Amino acid sequence: MPVLKPLPRTTPESVGLPNESVHAFLDELEQKALAIHSFMIIRDGKVAAEGWWEPFGADIPHFIFSITKSFTSTAVGLAVQEGLLTVEDKVASYFPEEMPEQPSERLLAMRVRDLLAMASGHSGDPTEAAIQEGRDWIRAFLHAPLDYAPGEHFTYSSGATHMLGLIVEKASGERLEQYLAPRIFEPLGIQVDYWMTLPEGNVAGGWGLCLRLEDVAKLGLLYLQRGIWEGERLLDENWIEASAALQVPNGTEENSDWSTGYGYQLWRCRFGAYRFAGLFTQKCVIIPQCNTIVALNCAEWREQDVLNAIWNHLLPVLSNPDHPLLQQQENVSRALQARLSGLKLGEPHNLSHQSPAGIEWHGRTFQLSANSARWESIALHEQQGKLIVTVEQEGSRLQHEYGLGEWAHQGDGMAHLAGLAGWTDEGVLSLLQYEVQTPFNRQVMIKFTGAQIELRMKRNLAWPTGNWFDEDVTVEGQAR
Repeated sequence: MPVLKPLPRTTPESVGLPNESVHAFLDELEQKALAIHSFMIIRDGKVAAEGWWEPFGADIPHFIFSITKSFTSTAVGLAVQEGLLTVEDKVASYFPEEMPEQPSERLLAMRVRDLLAMASGHSGDPTEAAIQEGRDWIRAFLHAPLDYAPGEHFTYSSGATHMLGLIVEKASGERLEQYLAPRIFEPLGIQVDYWMTLPEGNVAGGWGLCLRLEDVAKLGLLYLQRGIWEGERLLDENWIEASAALQVPNGTEENSDWSTGYGYQLWRCRFGAYRFAGLFTQKCVIIPQCNTIVALNCAEWREQDVLNAIWNHLLPVLSNPDHPLLQQQENVSRALQARLSGLKLGEPHNLSHQSPAGIEWHGRTFQLSANSARWESIALHEQQGKLIVTVEQEGSRLQHEYGLGEWAHQGDGMAHLAGLAGWTDEGVLSLLQYEVQTPFNRQVMIKFTGAQIELRMKRNLAWPTGNWFDEDVTVEGQAR
């Protein structure tokens, strides 16, 4: 489904961003082999440049992990401006039934403000294991020892944000997603395709939203515009100032955007910027001095490298109004647009669509040795330009489609898959499959030797909380 209420579009140079700067930004991302799925540059309220690497697309939502925290924090800000709660409220007052029989002074002193600033007093996230195991994570949070006085020590904890979501629900009498709908989602035209829930059924305030990149950028634009949207104030300007201000220090490392301090459920950056941030480098970077937002979806651990590409190539020209802008030339503009419309993930586009002579694979089924992925057998055949792979797994038959030369899409929602197949020069069959609403992919490499195969399956990333587990498995197979 297309983006609701799309932002206006313009050209890079019309807002003071030379095409060459966008090229240089993309060049650095490619030279460092950063796994970028999409990006969007917004200046003066208009989208100046954007791109999606196949098989991702503008209309496909993407799991944003902890960027969800900034939506939850926004809900807290709305509840504060409506007089439903204050940041000085004690957390204990919202959870009388879940509190320990003899709560510590530190627990009784913990405020909403401390949760917002990731300074609850815990030395870790006490809810992570409880959520994975389906236990009472609220009691896990409240009953865990507090090694620090609340408000003094930074400890990143999604559990703190889950608690904030519940506090908004208790104060408003509405579920978090229902509370945000008329206040943020509907005015901004943000369509929520999926929001992961916690064991008790509430949406996860700390992670779990799945949104289109443009919809993430809209929240950033609301903050950049200091709470104003289409001439109407939605969010108190004081809340945005407090959110972006230093609430708690988190490090001293120089030249690092990890050590510039934490606000209210967002990370401060160098150069006067700040960011909504999610696991694997989901980013919405807000640069007030340049009236600019850079949003990205990625499958990448190297967050600093991605941020450095922004600072190296976009910030210098955007922050200097006297920078000698290059005269826009039609062929330069066309070259950038051609590049942006033709972005492709690198692998396995260089593989052959034709299987090598002498390899018998079509229509064959291979019984697999025992493996941690619980694949029992794999069957291969070609049909209408696609390679169809049927896997038997714990009594179920799963059929996956892989395009030969172009991506084959199947399923919808969080089950939306895109597959691409090809053969290496050594005669190994490569099967690459993306879960396109997430950063996760699985590559299967099959080496054929007569009636036997060696099959290796590997995931690019893992997130056990969401049931994406680390996988690097090699198994043997025998033709039936």
